[in-house]
Amino acid sequence: MADERRAGPRAGFSGTTILRGETGEWPCVGADLSEGGMLLQPLLPSAPPAEPVRVSFVLPDAALLTLHAAVVRHGTLNDKPAWGIKFRRTPPDVRRMLRTYVFTGKGQVREYRPN
Repeated sequence: MADERRAGPRAGFSGTTILRGETGEWPCVGADLSEGGMLLQPLLPSAPPAEPVRVSFVLPDAALLTLHAAVVRHGTLNDKPAWGIKFRRTPPDVRRMLRTYVFTGKGQVREYRPN
C-alpha cells in the first residue's frame, strides 16, 4: 500500500483491532493510525468487508474506542493483506485523542505528504 493519498500525519499503532459489520467480525492488528483512519492487517484470511463497519481499539492510557468506519482501500503490507479504513462521524473529543496520540510520541510520527 505505497499509495500516498493520506490526509494527515500517521503514527505507528500495533494494537488489536476488531471490525464489526452486519455480516461478521474481522480481528485485525493495527499498522498505523491517524486522526482520520487506520491501516489494519487482518489476522485471518478474508476479503475486506464491503459494508459500513464499526472499529474497536484501545489507545494507550485511554478507554476503548468504537468508531464508525468504512474500508476505503485494500492491498498488502509486508506481503500480507492490509486494509485502509476511514473513520466516519468522529466526535471532536475523540479526534483530539487521536491527534494527541499521533503527536505525543506514543507512536512515531511518519512522514506527512500533503495531497
